Amino acid sequence: MDNLNEIRVQIELHSVEGIRQCFSQGISSNDNFREEPLIYELTSEYTRTPRFKDCVKAFVDYGLIFEDKIYTPKNVPCKYLNS
Repeated sequence: MDNLNEIRVQIELHSVEGIRQCFSQGISSNDNFREEPLIYELTSEYTRTPRFKDCVKAFVDYGLIFEDKIYTPKNVPCKYLNS
C-alpha cells in the first residue's frame, strides 16, 4: 500500500499514532490527496471520535500550513466579496 493510501486509512481510523508515523516516514501534512489538501480527508469525514482534535494537532505538529480561502469559481462574481 502506498503512503498516501496508508495515511488515508489512519485518518479514517482516527489513529493519532498512525498519522504521526506516516508523517515521520515522509508524508507531509501539506500534501494533497485527490487534488485537495490532505487535511480535508480528516475534516470531511462524517464521524468524529474524541481523537479528532488530536488528529488535527498531529497535522499542526508536523507543519500544517492552512489558509482558509473563500472559493469562487473563475468569472463568477461574488456579491459578498464586492460589497
